[in-house]
Amino acid sequence: MKTATLIHQTAEKITIAQLTKGDVYKRLEPKTSYVAEKIVLGVVTDVLHNGVTAVVQATEFAATYSDVEPNQKVFGPDTELILFPAQPEDIEEHYAEIVKAAETKVAEAKRTWTQKKAVLTHVETVIHDLVSIGLAAAKAVAYIDADPEIDASDDGDVEPEVWA
Repeated sequence: MKTATLIHQTAEKITIAQLTKGDVYKRLEPKTSYVAEKIVLGVVTDVLHNGVTAVVQATEFAATYSDVEPNQKVFGPDTELILFPAQPEDIEEHYAEIVKAAETKVAEAKRTWTQKKAVLTHVETVIHDLVSIGLAAAKAVAYIDADPEIDASDDGDVEPEVWA
């Protein structure tokens, strides 16, 4: 990555004059209505140029609330970018944090899978044990109350009617 000279000591403006495959950069991601401005680290994966238009392809990694995912970015000629040069050590440190977050997510998923597998094994064992003792359909029993107007001689005992 080649950069132009700083205009002021305070680095008010810097121009990146050339990007090549493998360059490491920091990019200011503009704020949205939901997310504040932030610096994103990325690596240029390809630079395409057809003589008129140049396009930069890059990979940026972002840790989100629910996951860690690589983002493939394409910056065309109309994309307004605010880029800063970065050192490979910056990206290695940043990616180490992302790898650690991804490993944590994998460990959580493994724990969840192990718990669900244990429940499945238990259910399969219970079903196997029930089937092996021989299951039968339950008999339905209905009690029919005598209507006092029809049978006044009823002494209150009700005989069950069994359905087979």
